[in-house]
Amino acid sequence: MPGSVARPDLKRLDIRALCTNRDLCLLDDTPTLTMEAGDPVSEINLLQAFRRPRPSLSQKTPRSVGAEANMDDVAWRMIAQFNLNFLSLAENEKGAEPLRAMLDLYADRGDPALTRHAKSITGISSKPVVERLEIPGPICFGHGIDITLHVDESILVGGSRLLLSALLSNLFARHVAINSFVRTNSFLTQSQENIAWPMKPGNRKLI
Repeated sequence: MPGSVARPDLKRLDIRALCTNRDLCLLDDTPTLTMEAGDPVSEINLLQAFRRPRPSLSQKTPRSVGAEANMDDVAWRMIAQFNLNFLSLAENEKGAEPLRAMLDLYADRGDPALTRHAKSITGISSKPVVERLEIPGPICFGHGIDITLHVDESILVGGSRLLLSALLSNLFARHVAINSFVRTNSFLTQSQENIAWPMKPGNRKLI
């Protein structure tokens, strides 16, 4: 019955929850930030103001003609993330389109500052490699994959040229088996620079 107590003998309930104060943080431009862990950090500053929070795609209601079909397409693309394989993102014959499509799902729609990060990736390639593993003990070699992102840094004027690549290197590691590794390279097409990120062991979760 509504309003009834499911456990009348229950005297105490401990809850650990992750909560948000929504857009209240926008009212304070200079908040006082502290660390929960008590590490020896003297000061924490914001690089830029807080962004206004946005609802998830599942909470948005189509408001225009054809928007409902577009939301259905987005929903299926979100479901496809459960079966995501980093190899499908780095298939040479498909170019960077699968990766850009995935990043577009997580970009704030209508915010060009975020959308341009996905557009800056003009190509992606991968190849299998055998490298010495950086682990303690005897010398050990392992099979891995080397991924190169071709980034047009001219699209990222005013922002970081390497932030997205650094995040993707961690994403790729989540889709590599624990007995393998991935190494991500960022090739900046305008300056012809190549930045190699450290080798990351695979940490794909086992079922």
